[in-house]
Amino acid sequence: MSAPDSLRVFLAIELTPDVRAALARAQEKLRRTGARVIWTAEANLHLTLFFLGNITRSRVERVCAMADARLDGHDSFTLQIVGLGAFGSPHRPRVLWAGVDSPPPALFALHAALREGLETLGFEPERRAWSPHITLGRVRGPQQVAELTSHLHKATTTDFGCAPVGRVAVMQSHLRAQGPHYELLHAVPLKGV
Repeated sequence: MSAPDSLRVFLAIELTPDVRAALARAQEKLRRTGARVIWTAEANLHLTLFFLGNITRSRVERVCAMADARLDGHDSFTLQIVGLGAFGSPHRPRVLWAGVDSPPPALFALHAALREGLETLGFEPERRAWSPHITLGRVRGPQQVAELTSHLHKATTTDFGCAPVGRVAVMQSHLRAQGPHYELLHAVPLKGV
């Protein structure tokens, strides 16, 4: 449980309603396999840039100011959301995801600028290489995994649409019994929007 003055925060790229709806249709097909998965709600589908965890309100303000400064002059761009996959092995998938087809250099430049800024604020650098994706769900048991994996393999080239990236969102995650609810705390506009 977080302290009252602490917020659970992440930096993200939001998706258009059309892309979220296309991904929700893919989730529904996967849901029919009967696999035990905790699904990401359609309204919550996004591409996470950084998960910061529980941080104080004053630190959130510093993150917002840093993002404004570091992303000043970064151009807007588009992402093509293509294909489904899973982190983990084919026999033990952990996280189901939709991918980004040929992620543009602008995405990695934006990520690097934020990473450097977060490090100056005292956040620990992520040890793993960043792999841009949209989390569709988290697998919670071995039931029907073979069927689930089979469906993922059939959708490796499925196109879910184009996602224009005109801003970076600083989001708060409210954990609730019925699933998380995300609230926009701050938006950092990119150039050319």
